[in-house]
Amino acid sequence: LIPMFADPETNPAGNRLILLTKSKNTQYLEGLPTSNAAVTFSLNPEPIADLWEGKWPDTRERITPPIAERLAACLDAQRMGFEVRWRIDPILTPPAWERAYEEFFAEAAGMGIRPRNVTFGTYREKTPLLDTWREKWGLPEMEWEPSAVAREGTHLHVPASERVKIYEVVPDLCRKHLPDSRVSLCKETHAVRKQLRLCNADCNCLP
Repeated sequence: LIPMFADPETNPAGNRLILLTKSKNTQYLEGLPTSNAAVTFSLNPEPIADLWEGKWPDTRERITPPIAERLAACLDAQRMGFEVRWRIDPILTPPAWERAYEEFFAEAAGMGIRPRNVTFGTYREKTPLLDTWREKWGLPEMEWEPSAVAREGTHLHVPASERVKIYEVVPDLCRKHLPDSRVSLCKETHAVRKQLRLCNADCNCLP
């Protein structure tokens, strides 16, 4: 797909291909054209990812690669010339979550990673589909859930007041360590966006 998007004959409108991954396998990008393609990594601090991302039911080991390896993959894609983006979603708030996010951004900045866009989202549910598939596949139960959720629009969200407090912390930590990255919110209400003055259109889904 990447060569197709880079070729004016197959992509005369110049549309962009946005890849979204939890993988570390950037070796498959080596030598591919970098124009009209962005590589987005779905990330969280390691202790947060360990609570959210799936684990094998027999060993309880996480299915996804460690965050350190995914950060190294970010750096690889960046060195190849790809535009790198991050999606940090959902932000979870177990004990010591603020320190976990601070250390995460500091580590990435120290490695020289410079994502162009960083999109944030908080815990939300639309349907019980996750639980349905968890039961079908025999996956472990969730290790953390918010204390309360409330319906807003099509989703059950953490209450808006709590979301505002979370967004007052995590994006600011991102700006502190990655000042050149553009910060935006995902699937968030206009009221929350307006309160935070984050009504931009720099999210991962857009060019």
